[in-house]
Amino acid sequence: MMAVGGVDVDWTDKLSESQREQYEEIEALQSILIDPGQFKLLSSPKDGPEVLFSMQLNVCVKTKDGGMSVEAWVPYEHDIAQAEHAVAAIPSNTRPQFARSDSGRHWHSSFHVQHLTPLCLQVTLPQGYPNDAAPIFTLSCLWLDSSQLTVLCQQLDRLWEGLATMPIIYTWIDWLEHSALEFLALTESVILTPYLDADSAWMGNRDPRALPECVDLDVSLNAMLQHHMQRDRQEFLKNNHECGICFDEKPGREFFRISDCHHHFCRECMTDYCNLHVGEGTVQQLHCPDNDCKFALPPVIIEAVLGNDEFQRWERLLLQKALDTMGDITWCPRCNNAVIKESEESLKLAHCTTCMYSFCTDCDDPWHQGQPCKDLEGQLKELKDNTKTKTSSSNEQKRLNMIAYLSKQTLKKISKPCPKCKVPIQKNLGCSLIHCTNCGAKMCYICGKNISQKSYEHFGQSCQLFTGDAYNIVAAPPIQQHNERDLEIREQLQNDPDAQQRMKLCPKCKQRNLKEKRNNHIKCWQCNSNFCYMCKTVIQGKIVEHFMNPLNTCQQHSDD
Repeated sequence: MMAVGGVDVDWTDKLSESQREQYEEIEALQSILIDPGQFKLLSSPKDGPEVLFSMQLNVCVKTKDGGMSVEAWVPYEHDIAQAEHAVAAIPSNTRPQFARSDSGRHWHSSFHVQHLTPLCLQVTLPQGYPNDAAPIFTLSCLWLDSSQLTVLCQQLDRLWEGLATMPIIYTWIDWLEHSALEFLALTESVILTPYLDADSAWMGNRDPRALPECVDLDVSLNAMLQHHMQRDRQEFLKNNHECGICFDEKPGREFFRISDCHHHFCRECMTDYCNLHVGEGTVQQLHCPDNDCKFALPPVIIEAVLGNDEFQRWERLLLQKALDTMGDITWCPRCNNAVIKESEESLKLAHCTTCMYSFCTDCDDPWHQGQPCKDLEGQLKELKDNTKTKTSSSNEQKRLNMIAYLSKQTLKKISKPCPKCKVPIQKNLGCSLIHCTNCGAKMCYICGKNISQKSYEHFGQSCQLFTGDAYNIVAAPPIQQHNERDLEIREQLQNDPDAQQRMKLCPKCKQRNLKEKRNNHIKCWQCNSNFCYMCKTVIQGKIVEHFMNPLNTCQQHSDD
């Protein structure tokens, strides 16, 4: 709208008949292409009487359910370190790895994506469109070469010729989205190669409207992977998912998803999980909660679920655990700071740069070069003699020192140090192959050697896998006759007459289950099967698909 002489004038009133049809087509496209970045109007007659309608359309092609493989080929002379650096921030399970081809003349890499970067279709509508003139367009793409883009441009021309005088833009978009890959016979993989003008036999036949975008392989690789992860995240947030811990189904925005392994867990469960390990000090076991997954939890997730105090405790414990796994690190007995041992192990010397205390790494006494460490009786006698001549505060400190010393000596008697991180380990039952929970090393409890590379091959000669204590029998706990959940259901059925109406037998194991509130999705406490309260059938696959299936009348939530 603009004002002329105090009267509002709509700029569309001055459009010609063909321009009015163009305007209506553009309005229809804007109402259909609502996702961010799909449609952008570049110019219109509103900008001036001689200006044409021009737009940019980003078309995301539909891949098959399993996604697509992207093959990257570059000459061996290419600095592959730049490509590896460009994708260094990509999660390890998605990051491409480069290797030399069989011929040795190229670098090759292959990676999998579910979402390809969009085709970019720029269209200008001439004055005579759609009655007398075809749209003017260019087509560009990262993962198609000149010949493939030329073939697509020619096919768009044929589509226009078949529907001349009719609006064609949405037909082009729909065809590119659903049929372009099949038309080019690209059903399994696409090949990503840098476009070089001087090295193209197609230069004479290339359609000038076909604009390949892969000029810099490093930039193209990063762009494709970033787009795949962004679209994958958007799809995850739009859908409902089942938590791998509590098995509740919730919207994607209520989940944390670990980028390295793609396992996802709800915020409530992840908060409890992190607080448990931080509270118990087992921060090195703070990895993905999935049973068979050992990927570490990203710090961004840990920080999001922990309070400030708990997060600082996590950082402090993680540093301490890391230092504990380093064989050349010990702790100063005076100021309790980390100290690096002297490289010559026979010296048994460490010098604290904080309090300037030099001490023996075996007994924590001031360093006594060439002198043996005092035995337990000598240490106790010295502590008692010093106690008699000191003040009460000094006596208390000496008493604490005595307790700490006795604890340390007792620990040496009943345990053996891990050969890698030196953490004391006590064996009570089982075989002599010990797994250190602090650093993950495997050791023989008999000789104390690190056998991470050999494991069971170490035993059978001087060291035996099983000793006498391995055959002790420990009484098993009494058998529980009824599951706690079963007893709760029995009690509810006895005390609440209405509970009988909410009770259903599991179609798989025939155990009694109760409907919770209005939710018709029941997870059997006995066999963990998912089944529907309304139709009493076992639900296979995603829970939400059963209740949204138009072929049945089951609702996920109801009052009956």
